[in-house]
Amino acid sequence: MVFPQGQSRIFRHRISSDTTHEDVLPLQEPYRGPRLEVLAARPRAAAADLEGAVTESLHWAAAVLGTTTVALMLEDNDEPWVDLAVWDNGVVRRQRVPSGDGAGLTDAFHPPGGSRRAVAVPVRSDYFDATLLAGADGLAQDDLALVQAVGDGIAEMLERIYRERAVREAALIEERTRLARELHDGVVQSLTSASLRLKAAEQVLGADAAAALEHVQAVQQLLAEEQRDLRAYVVDLKPRALEISGGQANVDLWLRDLARRIGNAWDIGITVTSDVREPLPTPLAHGVYRIAQEAMVNSARHGHAAHAVVELRQSGQQLTLVIADDGRSFTFRGTFEHADLIAQRLGPVNLKERVLELRGTLRIISGDTGARLEVTLPLEAAP
Repeated sequence: MVFPQGQSRIFRHRISSDTTHEDVLPLQEPYRGPRLEVLAARPRAAAADLEGAVTESLHWAAAVLGTTTVALMLEDNDEPWVDLAVWDNGVVRRQRVPSGDGAGLTDAFHPPGGSRRAVAVPVRSDYFDATLLAGADGLAQDDLALVQAVGDGIAEMLERIYRERAVREAALIEERTRLARELHDGVVQSLTSASLRLKAAEQVLGADAAAALEHVQAVQQLLAEEQRDLRAYVVDLKPRALEISGGQANVDLWLRDLARRIGNAWDIGITVTSDVREPLPTPLAHGVYRIAQEAMVNSARHGHAAHAVVELRQSGQQLTLVIADDGRSFTFRGTFEHADLIAQRLGPVNLKERVLELRGTLRIISGDTGARLEVTLPLEAAP
């Protein structure tokens, strides 16, 4: 099977040339034809996973092209195979074919006893490498623009799945990086300190039992504090899914639950007040939740505060989140606007980044009797 220059990279490299040129209706230069009226019915993929979205796209492609056989080949450059989904008279079958098996690809697409003629066009996307195959019976040369337009439509239908996957993976990497940094700065360093203390206790045990006991008691206190830290990390890793419906979240309930769990983990009293009664878009609610979470943990862990207050207020199209505590505050003193914090590299880095992602601003007031963080967010900040 020979594919002319300009065809999909998958087929140029994957399908062998042991069959005749007539096996395929060639398309020298795939192009974007005008969106024909029949394409206007293209649905937005409703499936939550890639397999379901591929099935939806093949049903739509077969209906538009009026063919009995249509297939989509998806290639992952990190894997030694090609995933082939074939729509054959209303039934979708799937097969994983080794990348170098040209005959296997040919046999997987063509139904037994069916036509050997097919149109192959690339499905263009920045997220994946794919090819659309359509049985050529009933298709004329003038229909190539329609086939390519269908391929473009499939790309748009599938890209949502890939975009959402990319966002989830990026969020996971970010969270793992943050937790790794927290563990390194907290638990790892404390365990190193505990090891040194125990070594010192061992060295003076025979000569000065009181000094050895002092070292051991210090290690006990340190381990108790780190046990509390680890409980807080578990809080980070297992946020409860609360009151999410139709893409909306009750952030008031989220914050109260968060305050209760952090308070129990760190032995700090946290009071939450909110005048936001309507559910917020879930992405914005998650952002508020994470900002409040980091601020509360910082109050307890670094500020050693006994009490903290969290206030969430809404005024028009703007949210204001305030976290104030009675702890040791920051090493700097005064009132600092967001631009000052960035220019002078002051304040928690992760918290500043989260605020910027939501197109908000942060103000920090740091004094001898505690710290106050004021976060302002636009309601339209939700991605």
